[in-house]
Amino acid sequence: LRGLFTLNFHFNFLFTFFKYLDFLEKCKNLKVIYSAYDVLFPKTFKLACEIRFIKTISHQERLYHYSFFIPLFYNYYFVSGEFKNLLPKYDYIIDDGYIDMGVMRSNLITSNTSHRVKKELIRLKKIKNEKKVILCVGLFALNDHEAGIIGEDGTSIKSNIDFVNTILKLSKKFENFYFLIRFKDNKTKKNLPQKILEEIKNSFNIEINDNEKVNIYQLSEISDFIIGKQTSLMEESIAASKKVVFYDNENHFNSLDYILNKYDLSEKDYLGLESRLTKLLKGNEINESEKENSLSKYIEVNDKLNSYKIISNSLEEILTK
Repeated sequence: LRGLFTLNFHFNFLFTFFKYLDFLEKCKNLKVIYSAYDVLFPKTFKLACEIRFIKTISHQERLYHYSFFIPLFYNYYFVSGEFKNLLPKYDYIIDDGYIDMGVMRSNLITSNTSHRVKKELIRLKKIKNEKKVILCVGLFALNDHEAGIIGEDGTSIKSNIDFVNTILKLSKKFENFYFLIRFKDNKTKKNLPQKILEEIKNSFNIEINDNEKVNIYQLSEISDFIIGKQTSLMEESIAASKKVVFYDNENHFNSLDYILNKYDLSEKDYLGLESRLTKLLKGNEINESEKENSLSKYIEVNDKLNSYKIISNSLEEILTK
């Protein structure tokens, strides 16, 4: 049986490999391929490109992906500091080494004059003038069957209810803060008990923000502190000089082979979050120890860095070689 599986694997590999070679053979003038999503680019296609002397380029789409995917090495690879420092032994595989670009989309967390006319942002900025804004970034809700297959990573209905309950409890403790809860979609709200929704509706310093009115980067920009589940926005916000803490009551974040879980960036319960916000209320800085400052080795903290411009300018140089 094992031999049958092995034979099937080799047959599929060869079929796919020669299909890619045939495709590239027809593209006589093709010199460079840019993969828009690095870890999803077919490895067999990458091998075919090498044989046909076609250069491949990509960028590091998500910092935490290498907790789940093995690296795929391109001829030119735009990366955050994390990848370069985690895998220096593979530097020789890249033609010109790694090209630092910071963290993708972190430049979107910036003040933009075109945003000021949005009614929702005007409303939220009026709130910000009176209270510190705490952005609370949730995920989305899977049904029990789906969550049972994937495991508890913060997407179960139970976890979403716990997240909102915890933030609601914090809002009662810290009346001088305004808590903005934001999920990945508007549907997740429908899975919350009506009692919780009524309590939030009748509160003066907490809301579940509508996804269609402003984007998450605009919310991150106006926030004073961010509490969130494991999502790329948290990495992007760190790179944009925002103060964040991961809420990891499921122990998902800390169970990953992930560079950020080596730093004091997560709390597992209400009391941990309460302690963080107490420091913020007193005006004390959060996450500023020497150990945490070394995070810049993995995530370049620079709210002026524009990854898109770095990629665009570098591509011009690469394509003229």
